[in-house]
Amino acid sequence: MKGIFAVLLFSSLLVGCTTTPSKMRDTGPDEVHTSFKTPKEIYLCIAPQWEEYVVVNARETQKGYSLTGMMGVELKYMADIDKTERGSKTKLYTFKIMEIGRDPLKAAAAKCQ
Repeated sequence: MKGIFAVLLFSSLLVGCTTTPSKMRDTGPDEVHTSFKTPKEIYLCIAPQWEEYVVVNARETQKGYSLTGMMGVELKYMADIDKTERGSKTKLYTFKIMEIGRDPLKAAAAKCQ
C-alpha cells in the first residue's frame, strides 16, 4: 500500500511540473522577434543550434513552423515561427527555466532573426 501511495504522490508531482504547447501559448511569449527572413530560414537556423542543448521536435503549421525543445521528458522551450507580410515573427516560450546570464537557446533564436 505504501508503494502505491508513493507512486501516486510522485505522479501528481510530475503533473504539476509539466506543461503542454497550448499551456505555454496561453501564458504568452517570453520574447517576440521579427525578421525579413522566411519562417523556413528561421527554423533551419534555430533547430541545429537548439540541438546542442535539447531534443528538438518540429512541425509545419498553417502559418509557418513550431519547434519544441525537450529536456528529458519535459517540454522547456517552444518557438512559433509565423509568416508575415514582410518576413516572419518568432514567438519564443519557456517553461520553468532558471537563467544565470543569457540563455543560449533564447540567444540562438534572437541571433537567427
